Amino acid sequence: MPTLYLIDGNSYIYRAFYAIRNLSGSDGTPTNAIFGFTNMVLKLLKEKKPDYFGIVFDMPGPTHRHEMFEAYKANRSAMPEDLVPQVPLIKEIVNAFNIFTVEKQGYEADDILGMIAKDAEAEGLDVFIATGDKDMCQVVSPKIRLCDTMKDKITEEKDVVERYGVKPSQFPEILALMGDASDNIPGAPGIGEKTAVKLLKEFGNLDNLIENHEKIKNTRARNAIAGNIENIRLSKELATLVLDVPVDVSISDLKVREPEWDRLLEYFQRFQFTSLMKQIQQKKTTVEDKTEYITVLDKKTLEETLASIDDEISIDTETTSASPMDAMLVGISFAINPEKAYYVPIAHSYDGVPKQLPKDYVIQQMKDVLEDPGISKTGQNIKYDLIVLRNAGVDLKGIGFDTMLASYLLNPNKSTHNLTDISMEHLGMKKLSFKELIGKERKDFSEVPINEATRYSGEDAAATLKLKQHFEPEIIKEGLDELFREIEIPLIEVLADMETAGIKIDTALMETFSNKMGKELSSIEQRIYFTAGEEFNINSPKQLQEILFEKLGLKPLKKTKTGYSTNIDVLEQLALQHELPKEIIEYRGLSKLKNTYVDALPRLVNPKTGRVHTSFNQTVTATGRLSSSDPNMQNIPVRGEWGKKIRGAFIVEPGNLLLSSDYSQIELRIFAHLSEDKELVTVFKNDGDVHTTTACGLFGVKSE
Repeated sequence: MPTLYLIDGNSYIYRAFYAIRNLSGSDGTPTNAIFGFTNMVLKLLKEKKPDYFGIVFDMPGPTHRHEMFEAYKANRSAMPEDLVPQVPLIKEIVNAFNIFTVEKQGYEADDILGMIAKDAEAEGLDVFIATGDKDMCQVVSPKIRLCDTMKDKITEEKDVVERYGVKPSQFPEILALMGDASDNIPGAPGIGEKTAVKLLKEFGNLDNLIENHEKIKNTRARNAIAGNIENIRLSKELATLVLDVPVDVSISDLKVREPEWDRLLEYFQRFQFTSLMKQIQQKKTTVEDKTEYITVLDKKTLEETLASIDDEISIDTETTSASPMDAMLVGISFAINPEKAYYVPIAHSYDGVPKQLPKDYVIQQMKDVLEDPGISKTGQNIKYDLIVLRNAGVDLKGIGFDTMLASYLLNPNKSTHNLTDISMEHLGMKKLSFKELIGKERKDFSEVPINEATRYSGEDAAATLKLKQHFEPEIIKEGLDELFREIEIPLIEVLADMETAGIKIDTALMETFSNKMGKELSSIEQRIYFTAGEEFNINSPKQLQEILFEKLGLKPLKKTKTGYSTNIDVLEQLALQHELPKEIIEYRGLSKLKNTYVDALPRLVNPKTGRVHTSFNQTVTATGRLSSSDPNMQNIPVRGEWGKKIRGAFIVEPGNLLLSSDYSQIELRIFAHLSEDKELVTVFKNDGDVHTTTACGLFGVKSE
């Protein structure tokens, strides 16, 4: 049987708005409702595959119900400020979906939904109304159902009877008696849902109840009905849907049509909806890729191509590892313009691999171009390529643009800035991901067939150049050019130097620490078993829950999906009541130090350099500060006896020293500079303490 899905547009919009918070575009435009609404529509179309589909919206302004009762919905709050600009954009996206929409001044969406549903029922369609409004219960029938698409819940006729005790057609009569606070329908004060259902069952219907209200046995209910007959009749009229709205809608108008995928893609690019772009990219008619991808396997092609380079190229290295200090160079791709990209394989290794140019020859030929500061180099996370090439004997110069950095500066709140995502987001270009390319069978890039590698790496080089052309004017427009050119780009080489230098650790000392910590942990274990009165798996939350809350009878403070919480906050509070939580905290702290630092760091020492090489990230934190990863060197412990010992294992060669420095109240200094607050500026100029000065001012005391 053909199915029709009708959407209560405003209900969907509000649900999307409150389900997703704090989402906005790079220009600051709120997009949470747009994203949520679009996701819900896509999900419904994909999973339910309706034959007919329509969305009905409420229009601003009074309706015919306000003419009957001026206070109708008077208690409704105004639309949230962040939602207002999103509504017209949602309607534009719905239009791009080619979804039929209806709205009518003076009528509510519920009226139109009910009317269309009844018309569709008469034509034999199975109707599903997606809404959160209980008023729609009155049109439920064997062919009309309500659905909650977020909870995947269907409301049928039997469900209405079971929930409200009356058949769907009588639902307005319940509201007439009990009222509806959400719509400000008055009803009869003092009559609740149970009483309303009981009275309707006793008297059959509302008209008979009103006519025979003197026969109501309960005095309170009888008086409530007698004193509010006009309100009850008005309330029924307010609650009853109008099923003859003057709008011209035929079932054929609601036929599902192919969306305009290109238009949708433009909207999703505009709002940076990367995940949605991925969903529709395969449905959309693929735009022909006009870029030519060339594999360079002979000396003549390489030499002639390099000779044709003028003042700009994009570059990408392919290697055996994500860690630049461990990576072996497999190939180099570059693009002179977005229409032509080259891939030079040098170390692919698999059965039937074609003959490749020698690595030393390729490096020698490309060295002049790569080391020429007059030729601008564009890359995606070009710091990685810089280190890889440096280890191959090339000192990359002329770094002019990094697309990952540009994406980050334009939208620092975005969670990822990888090439696959930003190519999709800004170019509508679906790239094969590295994970898809390698698959489960290949060990690393050297095992990728050269023809596949050419396409993959060439796409990277071409996309990088296209993104540069896209981002460059945006950076200038947003006033970020000076920051980008004078701070972020020069910083790339500084960070590469730091990563390459690495830091030395005393592995022998770390091994000594590990042995001592192991013995100390064993001692703490025995104390824990003694205090608990039995042995158990200390690292098992379930077993610890049983000991703390069942055996010892401590009061649980917080519940999780897997039982009562035993996290550090809970243990610290429980430690005030019993010795065992205190010992568990001690055990966990020492165990973390041993596993995370003392045992892990020596394993990360590079065998070639004898040092640990972290990665410093420019594009991770929304605030603009650097972060460190693989390993994270920001969280080396400093407190406690073991914290100081672990820091002491970071060493330097004779004649050198380690210098540790930090900003002094950097945020407050920036605030003083921008605000030009005289008192604040004076405090800093006199090397005073801002907190002390503020406290003295607040409480009228002297600092002495």
